[in-house]
Amino acid sequence: MKFFLIILLCSISLSQTKKLTVRSIVVEGNLRTEASTIRVNSGLYIGKEITANDIQQAIKSLWNLNQWKQIQVFIKDIVDEKDVDLIIRVQEYPRLNSYVFKGADELDEDDLEKEINFYTGKVITPYSIYLARDMLLRAYTKEGYLLTQITTDTTMLSDNKVNIVFTIDEGPEVEVERIRIFGAEKLDPDDIVDAMDNTSENGFLGFGGTFEKKKYQEDLGLISKFIQNQGYRDGGVVTDSIYYSDDREDMFIDITVREGQRFYFGDVSFQGNTLFTNDEFMESFDLKKGEPYSEDKFNNARQVMREMYYNKGYLFAQASPRESISGVDTINYNFIIDEQNVVRINEIRITGNTKTQEKVIRRELYVFPGQKYSQDLLKRSFENLSVLNYFSNISPVPTPINSYEREKIDIVFDVAEKSTDQANASIGYSELDGLIGSIGLTFNNFSLENPFREGGGQQLSLNAQFGGVQTVYSLGLTEPWLYGTPTSLGVNFYYAKTRKDGGGRSTFQIVPYNEDRQSLSVTVGRRLKWPDNYFRASIGVQYERSLLSDVDPAFLNSTLARLQGIQFNTVSIPTVIQRDSRNSREFPTNGSLFSLSANYTFGEQNYIKNIFNVETYSNLVGTVVFMTNLKIGMLHRLENIETLLPNDLFHMGGSGLTYGSEPLRGYEDRSVGEPDVIQQSQGRFYSNGGDGLFKFTGELRFQLVPNPTVFGLVFAEAGNVWRSPGNIDPFNLKRSVGVGLRLFMPLVGIIGFD
Repeated sequence: MKFFLIILLCSISLSQTKKLTVRSIVVEGNLRTEASTIRVNSGLYIGKEITANDIQQAIKSLWNLNQWKQIQVFIKDIVDEKDVDLIIRVQEYPRLNSYVFKGADELDEDDLEKEINFYTGKVITPYSIYLARDMLLRAYTKEGYLLTQITTDTTMLSDNKVNIVFTIDEGPEVEVERIRIFGAEKLDPDDIVDAMDNTSENGFLGFGGTFEKKKYQEDLGLISKFIQNQGYRDGGVVTDSIYYSDDREDMFIDITVREGQRFYFGDVSFQGNTLFTNDEFMESFDLKKGEPYSEDKFNNARQVMREMYYNKGYLFAQASPRESISGVDTINYNFIIDEQNVVRINEIRITGNTKTQEKVIRRELYVFPGQKYSQDLLKRSFENLSVLNYFSNISPVPTPINSYEREKIDIVFDVAEKSTDQANASIGYSELDGLIGSIGLTFNNFSLENPFREGGGQQLSLNAQFGGVQTVYSLGLTEPWLYGTPTSLGVNFYYAKTRKDGGGRSTFQIVPYNEDRQSLSVTVGRRLKWPDNYFRASIGVQYERSLLSDVDPAFLNSTLARLQGIQFNTVSIPTVIQRDSRNSREFPTNGSLFSLSANYTFGEQNYIKNIFNVETYSNLVGTVVFMTNLKIGMLHRLENIETLLPNDLFHMGGSGLTYGSEPLRGYEDRSVGEPDVIQQSQGRFYSNGGDGLFKFTGELRFQLVPNPTVFGLVFAEAGNVWRSPGNIDPFNLKRSVGVGLRLFMPLVGIIGFD
């Protein structure tokens, strides 16, 4: 070290044991750092008794701050052999004045700046420059530029500042041209290559071929795991080799594997089990005699056994496998089980809820103090909290009370709040709609008791849409737990005004009539315990007033002409039974949503409208999910009613967000329907609507960002509307395919593109 000689000289004047009192401390060489700061960090001060060890420690303390090239401590004078005058002389590292990247074409400079975290005034050391260069190389490697070279040039300025230039030779993007597997005698080499999640050959149209060293190392582990799961439990990757083409743009990977002896599952027996029978164990997991050995299946069997005991309250139960070999290739297992005792819940603690009231969290839990521990109930509690969508993270942790307590545990639910409110305001212009705008507020975790703090679990929404074809105002409030019971109460009001030409602002007609509609509804819902606790039912009362006018001349001979000028007053009783087992609202990966609704409307319009809807979610691999949706609607007219208001019928086409029709991507709003599709006076086709609806959708979804949620999708859907429910034909459908993107943004909500 640079201060070694200084320490040695100080030691000559100061012995290790003799103490002198500091009379003065002078700091020299400091350009930007205050002298008082240097004195404080040295640990030396006037009046302190010091030895040579204190001088050494002062230099080390200052050196550890990593701000100086050189540190020297001199003894200026010793007075009366008891007082000492000290000089601390430092040479500061330069501070950053500016830095630039030269040659950065393929990567964005803003991203490179984030990697190195340089800023004006930062202390620059040789190590900080080395570290910045290393971080830049890592960034390029991650993007497939493995041959990138970076040099740094520094220019010292007169005021101890420095300019830095990072000169980047990016080189070509290296792509994996070929992956070869050696040593596979029984297994298919293509299957081994497919076991890798992140490394693949450059494929058709340039898909694949990227290489990241860290992910490649993970993929080698996946290859070993794949081989072992095929019964070759001693097999795996032996060695690998990476080399390049002459122009260094193509990468070639050779992987040598070893299979070894193939093993099979033999007899599985159990010892010490009193709570479950041997047959109950064997029926619960997939260990079949004679099948190839699989590490995953074996570990899954152990996990299933643990969960079986956990769900009965035996949290500390243990199942220790004893292995024996029959012949040369058969593995037998004898599970020695120590069931121990039932564990009960002592108390449940909630932490991290800075906004959401504790009662809102506790009422969603299926675990309670005094209850036997159950892994399933803990999992269900986690799912309930996830569905609320109030938290970015939820961690339910069984926590021992102390090291010797084996009959009781605490459960801690640690949550991290996230923004749940949504606000939107927009204004725009289109030839179709003219000048349009909207404004809205949705408080998803509202509290009537304390509206400014929120956290009460209620939902309040206020929305207004103006201009264009429709003007809509709506207000809604929902209390999901009325009087502390799983009974919901919702009140909603809306007013909608529809003008076929946007009140003179649009040159096109979207609907062939004008309409004014007001509605007030009250809905009561209840969570059910039967058939299971995923079910809920609701019933409501809705009053609605509608007036139709100015029907397009092309429709004067249709049913619409008979409805104009008449004010309709109706009362509806909507009833819904629903089962929702989705594990998330924003991006479900498993579960389903089933609903069956019946809406009985009477007054000047008499009919019953039934809708059956089911959604399923299946996690295929990783964050790839397949979603299916089937929707069937049937409207039955009462008292031989021939004419119904358009919005009471089924419509299909377009986004379905503005005009109350069922969406069918790729088609214009309300343009799908058979057989009453009429061409308006301006040439646009419009469906009168119908009494029967059928639609099926399939989506392959893949999550891009978990928080905030962003996912892409590929969709295929088909549907149609018929004049009568008896005419529904699942083989006569309008079809569409496409791709889309969904973004869930805080304070905005969902943004979608298809």
